[in-house]
Amino acid sequence: MEIAKVSIVIPVYCENRTVREIIVVDDGSRNGTRETLNEMQRENQTLKIFFHQKNLGNGPYFISQSC
Repeated sequence: MEIAKVSIVIPVYCENRTVREIIVVDDGSRNGTRETLNEMQRENQTLKIFFHQKNLGNGPYFISQSC
């Protein structure tokens, strides 16, 4: 079975004064996603990555980052 690849599109218009970084949260992936994200970050320093050691779901990241 072929695995689908994901691309994220974020449309912007006249946002040069507000766009600063792209944040990605790896929620405990165990399939090489961490290595792929690290490689992408080496190519693009505006990419900020957080890694969870285990899958926590979407909510815990936003709660921990808002404190």
